[in-house]
Amino acid sequence: MQGYSSSRVAAARAAALLAISVSATGALAQTGNEPLAVPVPDSALGGRPTAPTPTAPSGAAPSSSVPVSTAVPIPVIMVVDDQGIVEQSKAFKSIKGQMEGLGQAAEKEITQKKNDLETAFQEFQRNARGGTIPADKIEEQRHDLALRQDALQKESDSRGQSLRQSYATALAKVKQSLFEIVRGLAAERHSNLILLQSAAIPLDPAFDVSKEALVRLDKALPSVTVTVSTAPAPGTSAPAATAQTQPPKKK
Repeated sequence: MQGYSSSRVAAARAAALLAISVSATGALAQTGNEPLAVPVPDSALGGRPTAPTPTAPSGAAPSSSVPVSTAVPIPVIMVVDDQGIVEQSKAFKSIKGQMEGLGQAAEKEITQKKNDLETAFQEFQRNARGGTIPADKIEEQRHDLALRQDALQKESDSRGQSLRQSYATALAKVKQSLFEIVRGLAAERHSNLILLQSAAIPLDPAFDVSKEALVRLDKALPSVTVTVSTAPAPGTSAPAATAQTQPPKKK
């Protein structure tokens, strides 16, 4: 009986072990090849940081491109004969008349000074040949005449430069006024393209606004006073006639 009991106990243990083995095998079979979901600390990976998940920057444009309008506006053309308008304007004619008077006055003054210098030189030559000038003064007087001649040349150049600068300044006023008038006409016509007549061939006179621009320019700027600087050139004395900043009075 004792041997039979020991056999039964051994058999029961074997059956229990078999049941446990089958149970464990079935559990593993259910998981398949999937890894165990066991958390792994960063320290176990040697402290290597994991790659961050890329995210779109805030305010970034969407991946799909937004269509941009490339349409060209329809041109609204306006043609202007700027040079012709200036030359026909009352302001330019007033400038031209003043410049003629100022130029004549300057030329007359310089010519008179040249004549005076020529007379002084001729007198010097006569006196030097006649012995009326002391020998030790001849070279001194010759030098003085040379200085006067050099100063007169500088004055002549300075007067010419001053007249040219005065003319350019006065003309700039006319051009600036015309520019503002043309800009106003463009706004009235809703024009977005202005062509100069010198660079265009307008087939339709409706494009040309030169006549209207001239009328407005004459009304806005009927005349321009030419002002000439009277500052003498370096090394020269002030000219005798220091006025001439206003147009000469007509008789």
